[in-house]
Amino acid sequence: QTISITHTNESTKTIAAVKYLIVVYNVYGEELKQYGYGSSSVIATYDDFDTRPSSQNTGDWALKGFNDGKSVCIYVYSVYFTDGTEYGNRNLSSNTIKQFAPKTSVYGSR
Repeated sequence: QTISITHTNESTKTIAAVKYLIVVYNVYGEELKQYGYGSSSVIATYDDFDTRPSSQNTGDWALKGFNDGKSVCIYVYSVYFTDGTEYGNRNLSSNTIKQFAPKTSVYGSR
């Protein structure tokens, strides 16, 4: 399975990178573990192109080992700007990200 995430820059600064925590769930809403025994989340970083104010970019990530995934929660926990400032904190643990970072839930299909 592949996930595509589009971010829109609503700030007045240019974005250099965005970090996401992606948590995959089965049809029952339970967190899946990668390959049945691994991690229950994926860290994804978009840094392919700078995102200027009022613009958007899309990144694609393969969710290898999460074949039975039916939905995901996407947490945005760091936005790094070209001027060196950061919104959020790129050094957070998964549990802290889940508690405090902005989240979007997405239900998908194969």
